Amino acid sequence: MKPILNLIKFSFLTLFLCGVLTSAMAAAPYPVYMTQQGKVTLGLKTPLNTGEEAIWTADGASVTPNADGSYTIDATGKAVGVHTYKVFLKSPSLCNGDVLEYEVYILPTPTVELTASSNLYCTNAETPLSELTATATAAPLPAGVEYKFIWEGTLAGTTKNPADEWGELAASTATSSTFKFTTTEVGTFDLKVKVEYSLPAGSTSVLRSDAATYGSMVSAPQSIVVAPKPATPEIIVVAE
Repeated sequence: MKPILNLIKFSFLTLFLCGVLTSAMAAAPYPVYMTQQGKVTLGLKTPLNTGEEAIWTADGASVTPNADGSYTIDATGKAVGVHTYKVFLKSPSLCNGDVLEYEVYILPTPTVELTASSNLYCTNAETPLSELTATATAAPLPAGVEYKFIWEGTLAGTTKNPADEWGELAASTATSSTFKFTTTEVGTFDLKVKVEYSLPAGSTSVLRSDAATYGSMVSAPQSIVVAPKPATPEIIVVAE
């Protein structure tokens, strides 16, 4: 019975380790992240020798490389997720070298929604007078890339950074950013948020995007009206 029990234990241990390794590999940062419409060229560190060819495949299909053996990826129309590129060298004598595999992650187009706890308050209200929360909504992000939130506001046609004069940024999460609006300046304030992808500090990955259309998105604006505190009334005796 012991050999059988040991075999069962070994089998469970093997399955457990395989699961751990698979999860670890899935969570590892990718060398390249791209957004739709982004482009990146995968080059060869060592130039081709005379007569050599670089043989590339993209997700298992043969593709045509550039004249120098590099391959340019255009993310337009490609599905969100991991795409696998393989390359090997073929010599003039038709000998094949080892295959190198490279993974690129195509990111979804981000979207962002901006909500406010209140769009109207008086200058004598308790703080925080209003809280605005920007929430990025897209497919779950892979490890190694994150959202960046950029706040912008206008007052009487002048564009400003809200955190400089109108309040402060509260703690952010991986998918949201909150701004505490605390100014007592009277007026109508229009705020909006741009969300874009960024790489964490220390990352060795590459991020390529067409930021003008697919790499970032701007929220619809939220208007916050700050109304003046009414004057304190003075009581007088009205003559009869």
